[in-house]
Amino acid sequence: MKILLIISFLLLQGCFGLNSKPQPLVETVYVRVEVPGPPVPCKIDPITPPIDLVSNLKDSDNLHYKVKTLLADRELSKAYRVKLETAITSCNQKD
Repeated sequence: MKILLIISFLLLQGCFGLNSKPQPLVETVYVRVEVPGPPVPCKIDPITPPIDLVSNLKDSDNLHYKVKTLLADRELSKAYRVKLETAITSCNQKD
């Protein structure tokens, strides 16, 4: 019984070996093609400056309110500066 199993195994191995063909190698090549296009003018919506929160402060306001107002004004100024820098860099890009 063992001999029959070994012989059938060897015969099956021989059958599989006859029909095996080497697989062709597949290579993927990416090619970047530059396509010139017409120049696009830089059109940016006008960026409105933030409102001045500090001018609305009164001498009678408590210190906590004044500090909160100054910090809010600083954050608005930072956001305005980031919007301006983004607009400038988007217009200056060559790509």
